Amino acid sequence: MLSRREGQVPGAALAGGQQVVLRPDPKAAAAGRDFVHRTCLLWGLEATLDAAVLVVSELVTNAVVHGRSQVTVRLRLRLRPDRLLIEVEDEDSRLPVLQDNDWDALGGRGLMLVDALAARWGSQPCPCGKLVWAELPLLPDPSASGSARTEQSPLLDEVERGETVVVTLAHDVDDDFTADVAASRAAVRS
Repeated sequence: MLSRREGQVPGAALAGGQQVVLRPDPKAAAAGRDFVHRTCLLWGLEATLDAAVLVVSELVTNAVVHGRSQVTVRLRLRLRPDRLLIEVEDEDSRLPVLQDNDWDALGGRGLMLVDALAARWGSQPCPCGKLVWAELPLLPDPSASGSARTEQSPLLDEVERGETVVVTLAHDVDDDFTADVAASRAAVRS
């Protein structure tokens, strides 16, 4: 379940970024999937949506099950001109390791899926524990003719121009989500 959302952007380092703070409970993966689904649609990343939802589901599940977080799991999305960066932060300092798993086992394939879907992924220690990240290439919209999208997300245009986009979400991710993002973007421009 969502507990708090924030998109505090430190300079251009998080241009086009949004984050959500999740409670480390069994509903966290579902809340993360919903957040990623809505954000990808808002950013015009329909072609990348399925892979992003699956990667987030696996990374958030790992953070909750293996990360031993007692307070929060932080999920961030950062939009780059050619890729979507997914970051999941938890309170456990142990870094994940991709392992060859027994195919008869009931679990243990999450990082294998992330490895298969992501252009690259990794992990690093951070002050609160660890950060696990994955980069997904921005795929062309299959419904568009040619190899590029016919209509690009306005937010992606701003990122390509090097503009910093600050998004601060004030309440639950719902129908007002788009209005909150638009208002935040307008405030940054003024």
